[in-house]
Amino acid sequence: MNIKSINSNFSNNKASVYTSLIDILENSMEQSDFKSAEDKSEYINEVKRILSNNQVNIMLAGATGAGKSTTINSLFNMNDAKVGYGTDPETKSIEMYSFNNLTLWDTPGFGDSPEQDRNTAEMIKELLWRKNDQGLPLIDLVLVVVDGSSRDMMSTFELISEVIAPNVHYRDSVVVAVNQTDIAMKGRHWDSVNRKPEPELEEFMNEKVVSVKERIFNSCGLDVNVMYYSATEKYNILKLLCFILDNIPNEEKIINVTEQMNRDVEVWKSHDEETISMAQEILHKVGRVVSGAIAGAKKGAEIASNIGIPKFVGAVVGGVVGGFASLIGF
Repeated sequence: MNIKSINSNFSNNKASVYTSLIDILENSMEQSDFKSAEDKSEYINEVKRILSNNQVNIMLAGATGAGKSTTINSLFNMNDAKVGYGTDPETKSIEMYSFNNLTLWDTPGFGDSPEQDRNTAEMIKELLWRKNDQGLPLIDLVLVVVDGSSRDMMSTFELISEVIAPNVHYRDSVVVAVNQTDIAMKGRHWDSVNRKPEPELEEFMNEKVVSVKERIFNSCGLDVNVMYYSATEKYNILKLLCFILDNIPNEEKIINVTEQMNRDVEVWKSHDEETISMAQEILHKVGRVVSGAIAGAKKGAEIASNIGIPKFVGAVVGGVVGGFASLIGF
């Protein structure tokens, strides 16, 4: 699937960034041949069922002040989120942000005090061992946010090596994101006009990424993916999203993350060649997920023979992928 061909071939059906997947599906199906409204309703309910079975759970962890909350607000459309608590809201606890098929678990900051760290560690362990309704690990991905402006990362490394690494089920689904790139060198070598690092800062951050990755591997054997960004400056947010989507174990679940993306196009403007390559692969995955749901519904429904599948499958996939591509600037 080619990005340019998606945007050109399906320009009439391309989704606005505010349109949900089901809206795209329904609009595209208006042009299809159904014997009855009941057939159409049954088909779309089947697609909904397939997609809704892929609930995504992402846990965020990190030292106090690393910027987890700012990161969440940069990535996702928090106006649609329902806020809850994993334990007593009067104490430091896990905050839960629920969307339609996406739940973010924001754990308390690590490094405040030994007693609070012990409590936080127990909450994180319990969450990592929790199972979903199918008896599988609840948490699909762990995002560890690191304060890139701090030289003392002891509490972060302790969190990863002693709490996360021994208890995470999917060892290749841990992403470490180094935040606050803009102040990593005390504000030096940050291009405030173009909102990106100058070569000196970029080199400094690349070295930090290598150092963090090696230190984590040497301490607990966890080979994590590490990247850097700035949530407040909206720098490299697209790359962070791509790292998240690329490391969710079940490819079918990524559509539920893209559905809740921040709708501010300014957030997604900063990207390099690596990010472009990653985003293109994500676009292919989104297309496969949507077309797979449609095909799954087609195989499972008795009305399949009455539906003009070829007339709208391309339009639906093109609409979803095109909408995502529009939002991230492709």
